[in-house]
Amino acid sequence: MPPVRPVVTPQVARLGGLMPLRSTGIESFRQRDPALDGRGVLIAVLDGGIDPGVPGMRTTTTGDRKLLDLRDFSGEGRIALSLLRPDRDDTIAIEGHALAGFGRVARLAAAPYFGGVFREARLGSGPAADVNGDGDHGDQFPIVGARASDGWFLVTDTDGDGSLDGERPVHDYALGAETFAYGSQPMTLAANLAEASGRPVLDLFFDTSSHGTHVAGIAAGHQLFGVEGFDGVAPGAQVLGLKIADNRWGKISVTGSMVRAMEYAAGVAARRSMPLVINLSYGVGNEVEGAAAIDSLLDAFAARHPD
Repeated sequence: MPPVRPVVTPQVARLGGLMPLRSTGIESFRQRDPALDGRGVLIAVLDGGIDPGVPGMRTTTTGDRKLLDLRDFSGEGRIALSLLRPDRDDTIAIEGHALAGFGRVARLAAAPYFGGVFREARLGSGPAADVNGDGDHGDQFPIVGARASDGWFLVTDTDGDGSLDGERPVHDYALGAETFAYGSQPMTLAANLAEASGRPVLDLFFDTSSHGTHVAGIAAGHQLFGVEGFDGVAPGAQVLGLKIADNRWGKISVTGSMVRAMEYAAGVAARRSMPLVINLSYGVGNEVEGAAAIDSLLDAFAARHPD
């Protein structure tokens, strides 16, 4: 697959007004009071994910962390994990894949160890589904999970050399905003790690559709692609990336994922005493406006959270 090239450079995009802040009045509004740039506000983007590696989604205008959390409510990134039994020659077998360098994991955490496989084929046929950028959509990436003193983590073979030597542990994104990527493909992944009955539950968070990343950049991007002054509407705001769309099936969502994501956003905002804006870029094409199920869901949410 040839590399994806931008239509114009980021510098030209900014000068060309492809982020049209002037026509919407945002530019003059922020010039009157630069501090009114969204700082102190939390924006929850309920969409197909956000790529945390995109320049412009890292810090706010005040230097705070831009992406407070990334959570997958869609189920697209769920990785089934099973108990592993490492052998004595420093290798581990995970669903038919042999990985050397298991001592790297053993030095970080004691048994039990768990493993599963992240498969490109599950992601469909779009360009971003070629996770490691090698030109096909058939790669499989074995993942090891274990629990250390600082919580659950994963280790995976990001460089494709068949070994875990030199690979760094990745914890739940909320803890330290840790991310990883495979090969040369620029798509960045994050981990959601929880525990159920003493076993890890792993969801990988990613955006293969680009729509959620696009929306987040418009809403709150700061110095997009490293260009000074190339900002979204509220560059001072912080963002929650809440994935509710399964991009494998045409970006569809279900009511359960919407409700869980909205409640999660409300909880984060309440704990941090931050005003909350929820962006839900979803139409309801098969129902009547004003009488769709999503209308009643939003009405009920507003009733539960009057603030």
